[in-house]
Order: sequence, then structure tokens, then C-alpha cells
Amino acid sequence: MAEDKWVYAVTRIHINEMNLLTRRDLEAMASFASVEDALSLLAGKGWDVKAAASGGLEAIIDRELEKTWALIAEAAGNIEELSVLRKPRDFHNLKAAMKLAFLGEPEGGQNLFLPYGTTPLDKIKKAVETRDFSKLPPDLGKAGADAWEILSQTGSGQLCEITLDRASLEASYQDAQSFGSQFLAKWARMAIDAANMKACARASKQGKTKGFFERLVASGGSLDKNSLIQASLSGFHELLSYLSKRGFKAAADALSLSGAAFEKWANDEQMRLIIPMKSRISGIEPLAAFILARESELRQARLILGAKANRLPDSALKERLGLTYV
Repeated sequence: MAEDKWVYAVTRIHINEMNLLTRRDLEAMASFASVEDALSLLAGKGWDVKAAASGGLEAIIDRELEKTWALIAEAAGNIEELSVLRKPRDFHNLKAAMKLAFLGEPEGGQNLFLPYGTTPLDKIKKAVETRDFSKLPPDLGKAGADAWEILSQTGSGQLCEITLDRASLEASYQDAQSFGSQFLAKWARMAIDAANMKACARASKQGKTKGFFERLVASGGSLDKNSLIQASLSGFHELLSYLSKRGFKAAADALSLSGAAFEKWANDEQMRLIIPMKSRISGIEPLAAFILARESELRQARLILGAKANRLPDSALKERLGLTYV
């Protein structure tokens, strides 16, 4: 992309950052007495809350995601580097297609799929139906073939799932490196670290075997894979000690509290990475940061709306709210 077009695209995105939810907005939503009050605030920020009338609260989230990618396409066109942020959706869709093919498609099964991947959904479904993964992109195809073999031989949906999750993380990291963006590579490495820590904590509590951990832990993170596995095999508390000694004390503390606390830590770490991109006037980084910021606020809005719909306490909800981009 020519430099002047980068500047135009980034300027468009920076203008739209003014509509992002602030921490004060999220706290206000958490304090409201009803879903309707929260939706009113979102409407004032430009959200298409009418989508909830026909499709429920999740339809609002889907609509806002659609608007995000439409804005990026309008401002900057089809940027290859941003496929790094879309590729995890391909792996998710491959996992969903395998689950439906192996277990049969339950009512509402189509809702398992995510839009805005890089590979057409019909192509992924056909690969699973025919058991021929060779026509998929190489990283997706190899992961699919490996995961299906595991699923067909063991019948273990869990092993199939962790195989695809690990492959997704590693593929995103490889792509980020190939594009030469230090920002995207750091984001992908951070995603690997967070996923590895969360998965290892759960598996350590469950007393999983070394073979399971070797399938589970993705390469490319800032933690040594073998050392992380060994610490996890030694028990949950040994894992927390290992993480603390490797510069992840805050993550270990969060893991010791709850899964929700760890999700907040991971969100805040990502925010600290992307917030400096608000001052950039050109390049891929502000565009990627805006997408990540929108995904974060959509997750937090979903959390709040769901809590309101189920009448959960405001105090517990506010503790789960993380940093925002603006």
C-alpha cells in the first residue's frame, strides 16, 4: 500500500476510535439496572442495537464485528497482513466442522461457525466431508488431516480440539513473522503465552500426561516449551512458581484466583501492547490495533449484556472489566 493511502486509512481509523467504549462507559453499563439501559448507551455510541430485536443480544455483537471489517475494507482495502487476525477463525471453523461431522449436526449447529475467516466456509466443510484436506491452505490442511486422524483413531474430541488450537496459534505466529511486523509478531507471541498458560493450568489440575501436554503446548511463545511442560507435570502450584520466576507473576496470581481473573490479565496485557498504536499516523499497526480493540470491547459488552440478562450482581461484574483502548 502506498504511504499516502496508509495515512488515509489510519486517519479514518483514528476518527472512528472516538466511538470506542471507554472504561467509564463499561462501568456505567455494569451499573445499569437493565439490559435496555445498557443498550441505550450502546446506541448512543453508534451501535446497531436494533439487531437484538430479531436475533437477540448475540446479533448485536455479530453486527458490530461486521461493521468493523467493513470499515477496514473501505478504508484500506484487502490488506494481506491483517489475515493474521482472521486466520484463527479458519481453525475455529475447521474444528466446528469436524465436531459436527463426527457427532452429527445438532439443532443450531450452524451457529458454531465464525464469519470473516480467510478460507471460505464451504471449502472447509467440503474438506471435512470428503476427508480431503489437501485443497485447504497448507497450514490449515495439515492441521485438519492430523486432527481428523486423531479423532477417528481415538474418538477424543478433546485431543482433536487441542491439536487444532495449537496449530492455529503456531500458524498465526509464523504468518506474523513472515510479514515482518514486530507488532504482529509480538501480539501472536503474547497470544501463545496466554493460551499456553491457561491450558497448562487446567491440564495440570487434571493431572494430564506428558504426551497430552506435548500436544497441548504451542511453540513460539516466550516460555520454553519443555520447561513449561515439566513445571505443569509437577503440579499446579509448581506451575505458578515457574511462571512467577519467568516474569509472569501477575499471570500466576490471576490463575490462582480464577479463570475470569486470568482473562482480565490477558486482556489488559493486550491493551498495553496496542494502546501506543493510537499515536501512529501510518502503517499496518494502527489498523490491527483497532481491530483488536474492537474485539476486546465486544467481548466485554457481551459479558455485561449477558450478566444483565441473567441478573448477575454488579460488583462481581465490574471486577472482570479490563483496560480499554480509549
